[in-house]
Amino acid sequence: MQILCNLDTSASEDTGRPKGDVIQQQDLLSCSILIVDDALPIREIIKAQLKTAGYKNIDVAIDGLTGLKQINDNKPDLVILDIEMPGMNGIEVLKIVRSNSIFDDMPVIVETGHDDTDFRNEILKAGATNIISKPLDYELLLHRVQSHLEHL
Repeated sequence: MQILCNLDTSASEDTGRPKGDVIQQQDLLSCSILIVDDALPIREIIKAQLKTAGYKNIDVAIDGLTGLKQINDNKPDLVILDIEMPGMNGIEVLKIVRSNSIFDDMPVIVETGHDDTDFRNEILKAGATNIISKPLDYELLLHRVQSHLEHL
């Protein structure tokens, strides 16, 4: 996967220390994020929260099939994926994405209203990197986005 938000670890002329610490946040904010959710209000709120936090490269998909196409075409750095969608649901998207080794390292944060342990285990088995419960805690979502992008 092409990482759009690589850190610059070359030495700073002023200090001789790696510059990664100085520009790390800016690089993270340039990462590409794809939101896949059939609910317009959820997509727009997540997008607005990410933009408010400074993220610049955010795309949206209205369903699983469109999301899968955008993942294949654009290779985002991180995906926020709803599970319950018409047509192709999030678990089907995860299984297809994870069947391609190009996407092994791409974090996928799944949003779901299901609190059933067996169902959540199925989501993790399908390849989710993390799960966040609905209704969404946007502060927690932003923390998880940042955490996963830092570990690319």
